[in-house]
Amino acid sequence: NPKLEYETLGTEEILLAVSPSHPLSAGFPDLHHIEDSYPRITWDKLEGENLILHFPEQTTGAITERLLAKHHIHPRVPFYTRNTQAALLLVQENQGICFAPETYIRSMTFQKPPVCFSLGDEEAFTATTLAYRKGAYLSPYSLDFIQKEKKYFNNYTNNNVGGTCND
Repeated sequence: NPKLEYETLGTEEILLAVSPSHPLSAGFPDLHHIEDSYPRITWDKLEGENLILHFPEQTTGAITERLLAKHHIHPRVPFYTRNTQAALLLVQENQGICFAPETYIRSMTFQKPPVCFSLGDEEAFTATTLAYRKGAYLSPYSLDFIQKEKKYFNNYTNNNVGGTCND
């Protein structure tokens, strides 16, 4: 829209979250023990897995739907949810695996932290963008909010692997 200005607050990867007791996680560190980058998973390993998915009208659901089609993966889907936290709690209990934005995963507290995998696909990212009226006055509060959100994304995405929201 030409009447709006846009500012990207941050981008983040959509990760695959797996219970530490799931066979796919064997030999990989959990979320809190990642030192450099998330291990990459090959798409063929997802074939036939139980995936807890977001509805396709949600950003994560739409991205996931495109990626599964692109990579010709036909998972079992026991159910869909609109709640990322619920999906991740089900993963914790090994009820399936799910895709979730990195900041959701890194900002949650888990009894059993998941093993997270990078999908190795440039389309497995999402951006959070702020839009405001072009030329509009932004109060100090608004400017502070923008800076805090940019810092949040910088601190809690792969730019700072291994950190948590409590750092």
